[in-house]
Order: sequence, then structure tokens, then C-alpha cells
Amino acid sequence: MHSHKWLGMLWYDMPLGLFLCLGFHFILKIPLLHNLPSSLGSRLQYTSKFNFIDLLKRKPLIVLSSLFIGVFSHLLWDGLTHLNIQYPDARTSTTEFMGHRLYILLQYVSSFLGALYIMYKILLLPKATDHYAAPQKLIFWIYTLLIAIFVASILVTNIFDDISIYNLVVVYIILFSFLVGLTISSILYLLRLR
Repeated sequence: MHSHKWLGMLWYDMPLGLFLCLGFHFILKIPLLHNLPSSLGSRLQYTSKFNFIDLLKRKPLIVLSSLFIGVFSHLLWDGLTHLNIQYPDARTSTTEFMGHRLYILLQYVSSFLGALYIMYKILLLPKATDHYAAPQKLIFWIYTLLIAIFVASILVTNIFDDISIYNLVVVYIILFSFLVGLTISSILYLLRLR
């Protein structure tokens, strides 16, 4: 749980954030742009020309301060939407609203509203006329889904001897498995492009 401690911001969250940025720009960005539905991919096409390494070399303070603001705001929001910031899944809250713990309700509602806002802003972007779309998008997403199911089944069968902890981490397993599937599918896609 180092990621949810204030000191962990510097030695854990910042390097991890930089690693994830590099991974996104080197592995995920182009395959995603090519395989997203055209209504999204054409609006995000402009990002294909963005060179993260160039920005990191030219303006490292901007990248690092952006990472710091992202990490800090994440911890601040977790402090508002979680009962215990060091143990975000703590379940000892008795404050409820309509039968749901208030902390969890606030977390889910704010995440949902944030996702809606991001989608709204993306849909306001103009569509690119020169958008490259992969001819076999469905295969990319089928690979992603099959790999995710495989990873999730391995995790579930090896982690859950005690079914009582299942509800605590099912969302994390789904997200992690999907990201592994997306990463492997993206690597395979990039290898096919060469």
C-alpha cells in the first residue's frame, strides 16, 4: 500500500507514473488509435504526432510537475472518497446513503461523472479526415478479450481460496486482466506493422 502514503508519492507513484506514460506512448497509443471505433479514433488522431520522449527531454519539469499534480490530486480525492487512504478498501464505515456506504457511493459516482465528462470532451473534438483505421479491428479486440479472460482465470483460481475476499478485488482483477490483454494485443499489433 505504498502508493497511498504521502511519502510514497515521490519514491513509488512518480516513477510508476512515468513508467506508465512511457508504456502508453511506446506500446498502447498507436494500436489503440488504429483499433478504436472510428468515431473515437478519428477524434484522437491528432495525438499520434505527439512525441512524449521529446517533451520529456525538452521540458522535464512540465512532465514531472504534471505527474506530481496527478498523483497529489489522486491521493487528495482518495482521501475524500475512501474511509482510509492507506487502506482504500477498508470496510468499517457505517455512514450510509440509501443502503450504500457513503464513501463508496461518492467514489463510484465521481468516477462515473468524470468518465462522462471525458467522453463529452472527446466527442467535442473534430474528426480527422486522414485517420488510419486498422482493417481488422475486431481481431485486435478479440485477442484482447481472450487474453484478459485467460489472465483473469489464472488470477481467480490461484488467489481465491477464501471466497470472502472475492468482492474486494474483482474490479481490480478485471481491470488488470484487461490491461494485460490490451498490452499483449498491442505488442502483437506493433510486431505485425513492422
